[in-house]
Amino acid sequence: MKTTPVVFLVILLLAGCASAPEAQPEPPPPLQTEVWQMQCDAGDMQACTQLGAAYYEGHEVNQDTQRALQLFEQACTGDVPQACLVIGLAKFHGEGMQQDTRRAVQLFESACEAGVAPACHQLGNAFYTGEGIEQDRARGAQLFERACLNLVPAACDPLAMAFLTGDGMAQDTHRAMQLFDQACQSDVPQGCFHLAQAYSQGHGVVQNASRYTQLIDKACKLDYAEACYYLGVAYFTGQDVGEDVERATPLFEKACEASNAPACHMLGSMYYEGKGVRQDRTRAARFFDKSCQAQHHPACLSLSVVYYTGEGVALDPQRGFTYLEQACQAAVPTACLSLGMAYFHGEGVTEDKKHAVQIFKETCKSGDKEACKFAKKPKLAELAP
Repeated sequence: MKTTPVVFLVILLLAGCASAPEAQPEPPPPLQTEVWQMQCDAGDMQACTQLGAAYYEGHEVNQDTQRALQLFEQACTGDVPQACLVIGLAKFHGEGMQQDTRRAVQLFESACEAGVAPACHQLGNAFYTGEGIEQDRARGAQLFERACLNLVPAACDPLAMAFLTGDGMAQDTHRAMQLFDQACQSDVPQGCFHLAQAYSQGHGVVQNASRYTQLIDKACKLDYAEACYYLGVAYFTGQDVGEDVERATPLFEKACEASNAPACHMLGSMYYEGKGVRQDRTRAARFFDKSCQAQHHPACLSLSVVYYTGEGVALDPQRGFTYLEQACQAAVPTACLSLGMAYFHGEGVTEDKKHAVQIFKETCKSGDKEACKFAKKPKLAELAP
């Protein structure tokens, strides 16, 4: 049969339909981090900054602090002032980079001059404390004010302190209270905490226990450990609020977990005495140890007691003496009197009555009447427990 051109065309169309490949799905768009990587490789320093932030936070990529800092440093070299602020913070605190406070301050200064207000805040801190640069509290306060006015609420709190104390600014208590309130309303926990203290003491505002509790509670909820400790103390003692030891316990725990040493000591005392919690002297010793290691020296005195008595730990008078000596050196009340008694009776240390009397005399000078008694009549120490 003769094939006509039309039939031939139909055959070709049918053949084409039969052999045509199935439609392929479009490839997925590249990840944003892949785009930033390409742009960064092409010299876009803002993209390097964004990529650094992604590595720092683990967004779309595995979290990698070192890679993040390399990218921030690259961007800082490429004149991205926000990246210089990040590198400045890393160098100032020695986090991920070798600590270099002087270089950090230079980076804060360049970023601040470029209009990065949080860098002005950090530069203010450096001037105010004298870290990495010669101390100049007036200059520090000026930088806090610049940052606060440029919507960095965290800078409003130290500015308020400068106004409150007159250190770097002309004293203005009313202005200080306004700034603490401004910081607190922006969820800066230090602002809430300092305003709470003002209401507790009636300093710059009318004393108000209810307002104190509200503000200290807000600061604690914003994870300010010191506020949790103070709120715990309030509930434990019933000061400004109704006594509620059970409510105090989780507040001390939260503060202790955030490395607030007085809170750890308080928990240790509660577990030692069994007040508000089930008595557990082993756990008490752990809290005393954590607090003492954080340089809260009253806890070292408590720790010396458990080692001297063997309650909660293995009996170890020598170790008890070490902590007792540490507490005395930090002028913890009663510690030096106890140290003198340790020397007098040879408890945890070689007996040395002469040295004990010297300690009693020195302790007497600080107003310890019991030490004065033993200094005048050392034989009375023989009768003391």
